[in-house]
Amino acid sequence: MQYACDMTCKMEQNMINMHNSTQGQKKLRCEKYNVVSDALKQGKKLKTMGKRIILPSSFVQGPRYKQQSFQDSMAIVREFGKPDLFPTMTANPKWPEIEACLAPGEKYTERPDIVNRVFMLKLQQLIDLIAKYEVFGKVSSLIWVIEFQKRGLPHAHMLVILDHKWKLRTAEDIDQVIQAKIPDDPELREIILTHNVHGPCEGNSKAAKDQRCRQKENHRNPEKCMKNFPKEFSEETVMNPDGFPSYHRPDVDFDKWPKDVQSKLKKFTTDEFGEATTQIVDNRYIVPYNPHLSRLFNCHLNVEYCGTIGAVKYLYK
Repeated sequence: MQYACDMTCKMEQNMINMHNSTQGQKKLRCEKYNVVSDALKQGKKLKTMGKRIILPSSFVQGPRYKQQSFQDSMAIVREFGKPDLFPTMTANPKWPEIEACLAPGEKYTERPDIVNRVFMLKLQQLIDLIAKYEVFGKVSSLIWVIEFQKRGLPHAHMLVILDHKWKLRTAEDIDQVIQAKIPDDPELREIILTHNVHGPCEGNSKAAKDQRCRQKENHRNPEKCMKNFPKEFSEETVMNPDGFPSYHRPDVDFDKWPKDVQSKLKKFTTDEFGEATTQIVDNRYIVPYNPHLSRLFNCHLNVEYCGTIGAVKYLYK
């Protein structure tokens, strides 16, 4: 793994050196850029501005690469309309296909090649279900981006644009595709409680403060979850003007669940004084999902309804 990282760094550095060369910059006609032209018109000395190096759109993950990808996606939106669904799929390191390929005592973090290959196979299956087998209805366009997070687990953000006849126009249409509650089916409930529970992250406990959604990057309100969890209970799905609905989240009595389920709904956290506190997980903490896809892929598969083009920018943030 160290050798692969070193070779990847060398390859990327060689690409940067090539674009940094005089010949590479001439191909981009960098002297035509407005920033340099404006600086000359204003009488500024270019030596004080530093040397401006332009990376072309062929340099993956560069600014121009992301800008070009974003503009391509916006062209698709202009042609087919704004997105309807926003699925997010994250690899599950406990997939049987991954565990079967690991040597005794080997961890999935030591074999990112296996994790990535299995994830790509699962992702292709998800794309086929959406585009070919029309699990959400007839699809006009499909956009997806693959990202990597900590521990080397890849995840894919997708935007699904449905055909005009298959648009989700009412709350009843959304309820047929998306749920945000603890299911009654034991098999599906096990999957949802494992992969689709956020937090609990409120309170003053140390565990809550360590949550990424509570860190300083939430500059607007550091004491509040960035994802706005826990949500409010709702007896029915309500369409909101901002394009993101409030899903059906009924208030279910904790004593209704069997004893084995109650033990899984109890989350233990430790406060700054070392005392353990118990927080109960209910429907307010459930990340929206599609029952059929969650049962099929057994991983974190978040499906959201989005009636706005703002999600396109999120893909290339």
